[in-house]
Amino acid sequence: MQAAKRDAAMILADTSIVPPSLWRDHEDSEMRAFFKGPRLNPRSVAYAEAEAEAEAAGGGEEDATAGGEPGLNLNTPRRKQQ
Repeated sequence: MQAAKRDAAMILADTSIVPPSLWRDHEDSEMRAFFKGPRLNPRSVAYAEAEAEAEAAGGGEEDATAGGEPGLNLNTPRRKQQ
């Protein structure tokens, strides 16, 4: 039972997205440190990269996700890790 709970927690941690507004852009350093933690999961890093690319390309409201963060289409394939 403990292994199943641990596996579920790992799956949730690796599939959740922490928006850059919390770990990179927030004005409170303690808030940034809390949300960034020891490392960001790959999905959060990919989200931040895609958001930056969309902003550079002039992405706007038409690119908004259900969560309100502009510039990322979560239906696109994930990038390969380098």
